[in-house]
Amino acid sequence: QEPLRIAHLESSRNIGGQELRILAQMEWLISHGHSTWLLAHPNTPIQEAAFKRGLPVIAIPFRGSLHPKAIFSVLKFARKNRVNVIDSHSTRDAAVAMVAKLMGMRVIRSQHIGRKIKDDILHKTMWRLGNHLVIATSESIKRQVVKQGLATSNSVYVIPPGIRMDRFSPKVNGHHVRKEYGIPEDGRLITLIGMIRRDKGQRFLVRAVDHIIAAIPDAFFMIVGSATHPEYLDDLKAEISRIKNKDRVILTGFQENVEHFIAASNLIAITSLMEARSLAAMQGFAMKKIVVASDVGGIPEIVHHEKTGFLYPPGNSEKLADQIIFALSNDVSDIVENAYRLAEKEFSFDAMMEKTLSVYRLAMGI
Repeated sequence: QEPLRIAHLESSRNIGGQELRILAQMEWLISHGHSTWLLAHPNTPIQEAAFKRGLPVIAIPFRGSLHPKAIFSVLKFARKNRVNVIDSHSTRDAAVAMVAKLMGMRVIRSQHIGRKIKDDILHKTMWRLGNHLVIATSESIKRQVVKQGLATSNSVYVIPPGIRMDRFSPKVNGHHVRKEYGIPEDGRLITLIGMIRRDKGQRFLVRAVDHIIAAIPDAFFMIVGSATHPEYLDDLKAEISRIKNKDRVILTGFQENVEHFIAASNLIAITSLMEARSLAAMQGFAMKKIVVASDVGGIPEIVHHEKTGFLYPPGNSEKLADQIIFALSNDVSDIVENAYRLAEKEFSFDAMMEKTLSVYRLAMGI
């Protein structure tokens, strides 16, 4: 089949799982003979990360929903470069993509976040007129989109995130991470990876720290990720200041090489109050780590309680602590192996991208 020419629109000012997935998709597309570009707001973390990876980036001033300069810039670029499909990932750029569709271009709307979607008249119009097909990263997102009347069931394709099993491998060594942050080799390290914002729930792990250390005195905690707003980081630091064992909690900021932090860990915690499908859980599975996660959104689609990991009620620090204590105090090697086999079978990045290409071609009518 003919190589495709794909423009990814991403207006986000932050960087996390969604943005990193886009960059990984672009790398795969290029390595498989396709052409692809990132159209992103200037001077944003995703733009900088794309530059570092040597990916083609075009600066687009995504301001508000229907900014004339952004619309003109995207349309001009797409026509000049004979773009086959525009893949829109966030609300601001989705408005621009809607105009592109109305001008005859083929548009995909990718929905990564598992919270209730804005469905006022403007946003409903953007959904109903602004794309040919929708890619949802979990079944729970598809249900949400259809339930809110934003798209029909047969126009939404579920394509969960994929991971590179060669990168997220049990063979990766995390000793240098422990050395850098002063964590003893025999200490038990619990790691939480994700943007620091309220719906990610890092505060619930912090509130569980003293309870966990009372049962597991050699426990350490690492929170990996940057804050989407400075006040979220301030709030988290205030939470840490209120606990007894504040010296056991390490904030690392954003880290590109998260596989080394997972390798250094004994357990991966996911504390989200809403989540499409946790990339950190999938990465933990692939690296043979215990996963304890909140029972919310698309997480139970992969974290099956006491089969591939452990679930607890979202927002409940006491139950979170109990699950972590149980998991680190008992032989759960069978559960870890089950999760690893699931990752091998279902989380292939190549399979994810082949499915994505098939949706792109459907939108093109080929």
